[in-house]
Amino acid sequence: MRHLLFLAAMAIALSGCGKKPEAVAETETPAISEAIFPQATEVRMYVNKISINVDDAGKLSEGSYPANGIALSPAEIDTLRKSVSFTAPPDLVAACCIPRHAFLFYDTSHKLLGSLTVCFECSCAGLNGGPQPPAGKDWIDWDYAAVAKIVQAHGQPLEFAGP
Repeated sequence: MRHLLFLAAMAIALSGCGKKPEAVAETETPAISEAIFPQATEVRMYVNKISINVDDAGKLSEGSYPANGIALSPAEIDTLRKSVSFTAPPDLVAACCIPRHAFLFYDTSHKLLGSLTVCFECSCAGLNGGPQPPAGKDWIDWDYAAVAKIVQAHGQPLEFAGP
């Protein structure tokens, strides 16, 4: 029985990656928006072809590029902030979540405030640092098109071909 449950869980997990975000149904609970890192004056974008992780000190996983990141303009920072919100988690989620894009937020003294990682393949996101989500609204929702526009404006790909 455990073997069957494991296979079912793996099938669900593997079927999630590569799926584009679907339109949000009008009956879903609306997102509660709270600006992420409002005190940030600088945001740098990083990419990794395999998977990107950011530790609490801002160290990126090996293979992340470019070395010093790509600085976002003030307008892009504003768009990024407005593109992220908290909402109730969906009933079923993809279990893959392999983000390949990270945005690191810094204050005026270049102190790391936190990071946002996103996956354009399964639409998951992770927030390290930043505001605490309201009770029952702990899912990170983000505007795929708005964030994609920022990434592509800097000549970076959204997705990478598999091995």
